[in-house]
Amino acid sequence: MRVLVHELSHALRVGYDEYGRDVAEVIVETATVIVCGSIGLDTSGESIPYITGWGEQDLDAIRRHAARVDEIARALETVCGVGS
Repeated sequence: MRVLVHELSHALRVGYDEYGRDVAEVIVETATVIVCGSIGLDTSGESIPYITGWGEQDLDAIRRHAARVDEIARALETVCGVGS
């Protein structure tokens, strides 16, 4: 499920051309944690190391792209009928 949500996040125009590979991976995996969490699936064991690995060169990426992360998470939650 986590990988599916991750790849769907990329499909919402979060590609390497727009953000670079490192930042794109941080954005989509952070959105993945939110979406999976909203359906009761704890992906932190896989997601946190993944985000840390891609984000180690840009520790502020999540903060800078928080609005985009939220937009992706909300869009996927809406499609799935979950979230607030």
